[in-house]
Amino acid sequence: MIAVDIADKEEVRGVAKHIWHLVGEDGASYDDFNPVTSYNDGWIKAELDGNVIAVCRVQQRNTKTVEIHPYAAKDFKDMAVDSGAAFLRWLKSKGVLKVLGFVGTCHKPVYNVAKKLGFKEEGLVRASYLKNGKLNDQWVLGVSLDEFEEKS
Repeated sequence: MIAVDIADKEEVRGVAKHIWHLVGEDGASYDDFNPVTSYNDGWIKAELDGNVIAVCRVQQRNTKTVEIHPYAAKDFKDMAVDSGAAFLRWLKSKGVLKVLGFVGTCHKPVYNVAKKLGFKEEGLVRASYLKNGKLNDQWVLGVSLDEFEEKS
């Protein structure tokens, strides 16, 4: 599995469309979803045999740290760990040292995938993610890419 840059916003929207009901915050409309691309905010995808397995938003926090928001395609949820590892390898190849992610406490399967990739809890943002009418906390998870390489 490989990770590559995405330039086509419609490719991102194509994956997001199938999982929006799971990941979209209450009040956020898929129709209004416009993937941002700028010098410090972009998208990558994980591919296997020409299939897009997952997409990942990457936001630069500083020269060595990024925040990620991965989304696995509906038919490839069982490859979430592999696609996550591809994303982390790609980020490391670009000189990133630290990766952060915010995961709503209502998304325990996402938390479990992150833990399998070596992410550790680094904090908690309270009452910050509205899903199914409930204001949820978000875990702040992080991994040093040196730790990730040692684990994989």
